Amino acid sequence: MLQLVGWQQPPELREVPEPGPGQVLVKVGGAGACHSDLHIMEAPGPPPGFATQLPFTLGHENAGWVERLGPGVTGFEPKDPVMVYGPWGCGICANCREGRENYCQKISGQGGGLGGGYDGGMAEYLLVPAARFLIPLGILDPRQAAPLSDAGLTGYHAVKRSAHLLGAGSTAVVIGVGGLGQMAIQMVRALSAATTVVAVDTDPGKLETAKRMGADEALLSGEEAVTRIKDMTGQQGAQLVLDMVGIDPTLRMAAQVARMLGHLTIVGLGGGALPVNFSSPPHECSVASPYWGSLPELMEVITLAQQQKIKMLLEYFPLEHANEAYQLLHDGKIQGRAVITPTNEYRPQGDRAGAGRRNCRRKRHEGGGRCDRWTGPVADGTASGGPGSGACDGDGRQADECGLSVLAMTENAFRPVAAALRPYLIVAADVRGRSPRRG
Repeated sequence: MLQLVGWQQPPELREVPEPGPGQVLVKVGGAGACHSDLHIMEAPGPPPGFATQLPFTLGHENAGWVERLGPGVTGFEPKDPVMVYGPWGCGICANCREGRENYCQKISGQGGGLGGGYDGGMAEYLLVPAARFLIPLGILDPRQAAPLSDAGLTGYHAVKRSAHLLGAGSTAVVIGVGGLGQMAIQMVRALSAATTVVAVDTDPGKLETAKRMGADEALLSGEEAVTRIKDMTGQQGAQLVLDMVGIDPTLRMAAQVARMLGHLTIVGLGGGALPVNFSSPPHECSVASPYWGSLPELMEVITLAQQQKIKMLLEYFPLEHANEAYQLLHDGKIQGRAVITPTNEYRPQGDRAGAGRRNCRRKRHEGGGRCDRWTGPVADGTASGGPGSGACDGDGRQADECGLSVLAMTENAFRPVAAALRPYLIVAADVRGRSPRRG
């Protein structure tokens, strides 16, 4: 397991636990690397409300396979693919009874890997305190589905609470379109197809990805973006503004482009302050900072993924390269979501990662590194045409470039169909076997 052993220090690999009564041991397939982890790792000491003692295991965005059931646990079998609901509450208070353990009234609801007193999923195994936190994944591959438990759920909840404001003629602005923002764009699309979605970011590459994910407009952050949004909305502003960053400049922009009676939702943990006075934000514009989402909402997110209505750009890192993933995340070099993959033991046979590989022409992949580009899957689950075609430019950052492979998520019975339909993930990068990244 990857444990934080000291404040402002890189995490280290340690050993694993056993399940007790009511607990479930999950073999981790994927654990998403999140900016929340960076905030914890870079803190000079325990953040407010932090209940965990060092060392503890990072990783609050997890999916895998049931390994062992503790005494008294029913409803699951070993090797069942499952999603782990992240916020772990008391299970008894009114909010928990409604499935909103993210807003538990007795304990933090922070769950594993976030300072709630439990270890997280940056390990081969995750000890889950109760079976109610597990949701069956069906045909979804845990390695690919893991980010849905946070990036997917957080974006879904943030949009769903404002769905009554959306519809024909409405506008939603998403500020910050990394992995979390990309999911938010798709959640607007899924919950209100008639809404115009505007993506705002400082990174042109992420804006290009946002367009592929469904954004109608992609604007570089700044005063010109504010002017454009105002023009698009008849100077009224957007019904919904989602700030996925949460620093002073983005919050200032959010207030500028919100409208009267609209919603300004702060999702990002950047630590900025929203400027508030009589006229800003606009009159009766509601400001909220939602936390994660409910367990029933996570079930809805999983259903959207099974129906292929949402997708995500992923980059995979083996557990021993987790610190590299966090460094890239810190430097803003992850285009979508980084996923730590501690194990592949139960990899579904329909998953053809690495099929159709060819040697990369760029020096960065010499010495055993390989390009994983595909031309696409066919009905038998293999890569059509064998090796990928076209010149490789050595940059694994874009969906159509080197270092990417299209993965089919499936169980044996669904392998031919799933390979042909190209399930919810469009692309996923696998860094196993590569030489360390530079810059």
